Amino acid sequence: MQAHTLAAYALAAYSRAMVFVELTPFADFRREHWTDEDFRAFQSFPLVSPEAGDLIPGGGGLRKVRWAAQGRGKRGGSRIICYGKVSGNQIYLVYGYVKSEREDLTPRQVKALADLTRDLKNG
Repeated sequence: MQAHTLAAYALAAYSRAMVFVELTPFADFRREHWTDEDFRAFQSFPLVSPEAGDLIPGGGGLRKVRWAAQGRGKRGGSRIICYGKVSGNQIYLVYGYVKSEREDLTPRQVKALADLTRDLKNG
């Protein structure tokens, strides 16, 4: 697998450590659209609900999480594409976009992200 990992860090809750791994496309999104406080709030969400979000058809286990932007609700918020590797307590933050800028992922994008997910599963 090509090294796309930008950052990995652990967050503990209820004695279970969850490791978040940011891939470059997500990190770019986060820098442009979220404050550190927004990101911390998002990090606590998968700890309560590790299988949150809708499975993306053809996405190889990727999930799309709808996240409300400050004061805009879920419809005006962000979409976060993530993959949870339960065996390693890892959540890969793969990609993000703002709903007002993009309606959904294209089939080509889903395939590319599914290929990446396959690498994560095997790695």
